[in-house]
Amino acid sequence: MNPIRIRCLEHVPYESSGIIQYWAEVGEHEFSRTLLYDNEDLPITKHFDWLIVMGGPMSANDEDKYRWMTKEKQLIEKAITEGKTVIGICLGAQLVADVLGANVHVSKAKEIGWHQVNLTPKAKDLDLFESIPEEFMAFQWHSETFDIPARAIHIASSQACSNQGFIYKEHVIGLQFHLEMTSASILDVIENSRGDINNGKYVQTESDIIRNIQNTKTCNKLIEELLSRVLEKQPKTIGRVSKKAKIK
Repeated sequence: MNPIRIRCLEHVPYESSGIIQYWAEVGEHEFSRTLLYDNEDLPITKHFDWLIVMGGPMSANDEDKYRWMTKEKQLIEKAITEGKTVIGICLGAQLVADVLGANVHVSKAKEIGWHQVNLTPKAKDLDLFESIPEEFMAFQWHSETFDIPARAIHIASSQACSNQGFIYKEHVIGLQFHLEMTSASILDVIENSRGDINNGKYVQTESDIIRNIQNTKTCNKLIEELLSRVLEKQPKTIGRVSKKAKIK
């Protein structure tokens, strides 16, 4: 497999790509970042093969507050239409779901800390997830959720939030949970967002989160395995613009 060009969109400095950049560099892939919080210009689609959209504290419905969000959604839509691999994590997954026509709304419960995620029966039937266990611990930090887009496959759920992930047309993946965060990443999120921590049923204390921070090792292995599987299934025409129909 030839090296691919990965572009990562980051919304705040404390929710970076985490272990994903390490995976890319080990595989000798081209990795670049667009820092939306620094008002950096968005890339054009011919300059990347994969688009990875990271998390952030804002809502996917906050286009009036963040001037870059409308253009970001347009870029995501164009990337999907052209058949690029698009992976959204947390807010990123919500943005992808919005682009695909699904609603993004307040979840029935805030979910913060280490929580079990379960693959759905449909996910277990997909080759892409054959190396992912049916149940695994993932890091969560969100109060909103997405509906599953039309014609997308629902791939994961948790006790607090039923819609934890989806896959659309085999090249677009949305994950509500975090597998990419390192120990340092999680400490950064806590430092910048500890005001979100309250007494909710699915909200863990700061000390509980830190006590189990070694879970990042298993999480990182899972995201690396998933990315490698996505790469294995990458078409040989990678880097070329696909003449796919407009998203409907």
